[in-house]
Amino acid sequence: MAEIIKKLVAEEDNDIRLDRWFKRHYKEYSFANISKLARTGQIRVDSKRVKASDKISLNQEIRFPELISPKSNIKKSVANPKNDYAELIDGIIANIIYINSHILVLNKPAGLAVQGGNGIKISVDHITAELQFEVKEKPKLVHRIDKETSGILIMARSTKAAQEIANIFQNREIDKKYLAVVQGKPQEFKGVIDIPLEKKNVGVGFENMCPSQNGKKAITKYKILSYNDKAALLEIIPITGRNHQIRAHLAAIGCPIISDKKYNKDYSLYNKIASNLCLHAYKLDLLLFGEKLKFHAPLPKHFVDVLNFFSLNFKEKNV
Repeated sequence: MAEIIKKLVAEEDNDIRLDRWFKRHYKEYSFANISKLARTGQIRVDSKRVKASDKISLNQEIRFPELISPKSNIKKSVANPKNDYAELIDGIIANIIYINSHILVLNKPAGLAVQGGNGIKISVDHITAELQFEVKEKPKLVHRIDKETSGILIMARSTKAAQEIANIFQNREIDKKYLAVVQGKPQEFKGVIDIPLEKKNVGVGFENMCPSQNGKKAITKYKILSYNDKAALLEIIPITGRNHQIRAHLAAIGCPIISDKKYNKDYSLYNKIASNLCLHAYKLDLLLFGEKLKFHAPLPKHFVDVLNFFSLNFKEKNV
C-alpha cells in the first residue's frame, strides 16, 4: 500500500497551480499521474478534493499517495541517446491549456513539429501515447500549424471527436485568430489579402508558396493592432487554409513576419532579437457536441520580447 505524503505549502509556492507545485517538488509525477490522482480524490488540499489546475495557498496541507513504480511510455524510436526527451515532453505537457473527454488543447511551442518528416526526430505525433491520459485511444491530430508557428493545436481524444472536428474545419465553422509581428505595416488599417498561392521551387531542395494566377485560392483578413515606423502587430484571420498562407500573404504585400527564414528576405535584420517566428495561433472558438468552447494561448516569451523591442502595445480585449 502506498505511503501517504503530507506537505505544507511554503511561502515561495503561494498562489501557484497544484500541478506546478508537483512540477517543482515531485518531478516524477507526470501530468497524467496528477490528473488521475486528483480526479479520484487521492490528492487532497486541507482535506478537500481539488483539480490539478487549482491554485494553492500558504500553509495549506497537501496530501497525496507515494508514486509506485513510475513508468514512461516514451518510445525508444524517438529517444535521444544523450537526452531522452523527458524534459521536452514534460514541457509539452505543461503547455496543455484545456482537456476534457473529447479534446486536448495544446499551446504548441515554436520549433516543435506537429508531424514527422525529413530531419524531424520528434514531433507532437511522436508522443501521442504520453498525451493519452486514461482514455482508450491515443489523441489524434485534426489540424496542423507550422513547425515554426506557436499557439493553439487541438487534438481529438476519440475517433468520434476526430470526425466531428474534421467536419467543423471542413465547413469552416470555426473562428481562428493569429497574431503576427511584421516589418513595416500594411497600407490600410485593415483589409483582405486575396492572392492565389502555388508551391514553387525557390532553390535546390527548397519550396515556397508563391503568388500565382495558376495557384489555389487563398484569402487572409488582417487588422493592425499597434504599429510604428519599423514594425506592426497584426491580428490575422485566415479564411482559407493553404500551407504557409499567412506567411506568404504578408510577404506578398511587403510586410514579412519578423524572423521568418523562408519568406523574409531581410530576416538577418532582427534575428538577434527574434529567436523564433513571430506568428502565434492566439484564439480559437468552436461549437463541439453542443458546447461552445473558446480558447486562447498566452504569448510565448520570444513574441513578448519582440513586442517590447519594437515598443508595440498588445491589449488582449481588442483581439
